[in-house]
Amino acid sequence: LNSICSEVVGSEPDIILPIATGPSQIAATTTSEIPIVFSCVTDPVEAGLTPSWEEAGKNVTGVSDMADIESIIDFALQLYPETKTVGIVYNSAEVNSQVQVELCKEVLEKKGLDYKEGTITNTSELQQVVENLAVDVDIFYSPTDNDVASAMPAFQQVANKHNLPIFPGASTMVESGGTGTVGLDYYDLGLQAGEMVVRILNGESVADNPPETVEKVTKILNQDQVEALGIVVSAELEKEVEYVTTQE
Repeated sequence: LNSICSEVVGSEPDIILPIATGPSQIAATTTSEIPIVFSCVTDPVEAGLTPSWEEAGKNVTGVSDMADIESIIDFALQLYPETKTVGIVYNSAEVNSQVQVELCKEVLEKKGLDYKEGTITNTSELQQVVENLAVDVDIFYSPTDNDVASAMPAFQQVANKHNLPIFPGASTMVESGGTGTVGLDYYDLGLQAGEMVVRILNGESVADNPPETVEKVTKILNQDQVEALGIVVSAELEKEVEYVTTQE
């Protein structure tokens, strides 16, 4: 990444579009002059890319994929109103995951819910971590965590065995085996970042474009999981939900 960013900066582009936190951080340390518009950075403030959510960095701004965690928990409670304990599964080394988990804990505490954490350092640990948590929790939550996302089929397999739903932070994680979320579409995220790029290329300053979150979110349910877990969706909620099926 360091080599690639140096090469990109050396070619003197008008703007740089890194995707995800690591590439964005390296791009920002490689140039302080060329405008940078990131996407898929969950918390640009924690990542050191912008001083706040209301203010762009010197030459850095972009669109975050931060999930509305309270909306996800509220959605889960609509489907599982008897929930008392939430199992939180994430990679403890991912900064983005740590940020989302802390926010989730605050939401759960505010709602009077208990939680138990299960942390992994790689995908091979996920199955056992979920097995250990399953006996003590009513539902699972996972942030937009890269390792958990890549191991969703294994997560789903263990959770289904215990008849427990998974409410992850991203719609793509529902498509790969999660139960439901209030999520963003990464196409919409890319489109929104592209619109920001156009504004800057057309003369607006980076300073006039503070970091954004995705404006459009949707309640998403995995139809296969609804059937497998016997979830009853009320007629009122049915009107708000978009269904997906598990993608192999």
